[in-house]
This record gives sequence, structure tokens and C-alpha cells, in this order.
Amino acid sequence: VKLIEKLALSLDELAREEVLVQAWKKASAHIRYHNWFSDTLELDLTAVNLQTFISNLSMKIRSGNASSSDPLRMVPAPKSQEWGVFGNGKWAPMEASGASARLRPLAHVSIEDQVVTTALMLLLADRVETAQGDPRNPITDLPVDRVVSYGNRLFCDREGSELRHRWGSAKLYRGYFQDYRSFLERPDAIAEALPQSDSKVVILQSDLRQFYDRVAPELLHSSLRKFQKNISEMEFFDFACGYLDWRW
Repeated sequence: VKLIEKLALSLDELAREEVLVQAWKKASAHIRYHNWFSDTLELDLTAVNLQTFISNLSMKIRSGNASSSDPLRMVPAPKSQEWGVFGNGKWAPMEASGASARLRPLAHVSIEDQVVTTALMLLLADRVETAQGDPRNPITDLPVDRVVSYGNRLFCDREGSELRHRWGSAKLYRGYFQDYRSFLERPDAIAEALPQSDSKVVILQSDLRQFYDRVAPELLHSSLRKFQKNISEMEFFDFACGYLDWRW
């Protein structure tokens, strides 16, 4: 793993079986624990034939046959609300109209695509997490105008000025509720740290309407490109952007 971290990012690194098997372990564990609509039969079949699955996927990446991901399958997930069975046998929200009856479009992703994208995440983890800063630092250490991600941060150790994700750890993400408490506390802490004056400090809280409908691959691609260090990594980032260009 230390050797991988020191090398330039390339498709050869992505296709290494030791990278893909770590990605499979993390992806499958996360799917089983968090994804209530996962295809558990597909996971079990992959586990039984893991050596063949990893070997075939490695060859697929090296040969250039894994240039794009499979189409996403939409899962219309009901938001938190009361459901029931009506007289006609139809299962539906008890409140048939309004915001409470809306469905959230979630995506079912094939296990092969989950493994490849997790492998991409593992190879990029140290660069991305280091750029965001150590979430264990005091919340008042960051500039007031700094945008900080407190959700879904990878579990990392600090080595000097860099963050290192633990490849072999069973823990993938940091504790969500621990980071979420920091997210809630930061506006108050920043407001208190501002110079005292007669003017009021206003804290504005907002949410994104239909967030899942507005996740744009193009924005992800432009953000990923910022982590490319030199021209030798062009092939890796071209592959990542091509693979993370999902379609329904």
C-alpha cells in the first residue's frame, strides 16, 4: 500500500488485484450494512467466485473494456411516512398527496461498478482528504469563508501535513454523527469568534431541493481534474471521468 501511494496514478495501479480486492471488501461490507435495496444474491455469487471476479475485472480494466459503467437502475424510495394497504390491495402512502407522498429516486449500481468506483476512491483518498483538511482539528481553526465537508469523510490517520486512508481497515467512513455535531456547532462558534460590534450576526440554514435529481457528473469531473498532478496521470483521470459518467 505504501508503494501504491508513492506512485503516479495509472490504470495499471487501478487494475492491480490487491487494489481491487480491497475495494470489493469495502464496497460489499458497506452495501450490506447501508443499502436496504441491494441485490444480496449478486453479492453472494461474487463472494463465492471472488478470485475469478477480481481476475476478470483486472483484465477488463487493462484491456480497455471497462471504459464506462453500466446504466443505473432507479429505485423509487419512499420518504419517511406512513404506508398502508388499501381496499383494492394497493400499497401506497396513507397521505396520497403533498410532500409526504413523494418518492426519492435512488440508484441501484452493479457490484462490478461499485468495486471499480471504490478502487478509484481508494487511490484518490489521500489527495482528496488532505485537500479538505483534518476534520479532527478544532472547528474554529478554519477560515470563516472556507467551505468544509463534514459528511462522509473517509477514516484517515495524519502523517505530517497529509491524511492517509487506512486501506486494510474495516472502517470506511468516519463516525457520521461525530462529524454532524461539528457541522451543527461551527456556525455558532464562527459567530462568537467574529469581532464584536453593534451589527447582528445572522446564521442562514438551507437545504437543496431535489438534491438527488441535481447531481451532475460534469461537476464531479471538473473537481476530479484538480487532483491530477502531471501529464502521466492523464489516462487514469480520463478513465475516472468516463466511468463516473452515469446514465439511467
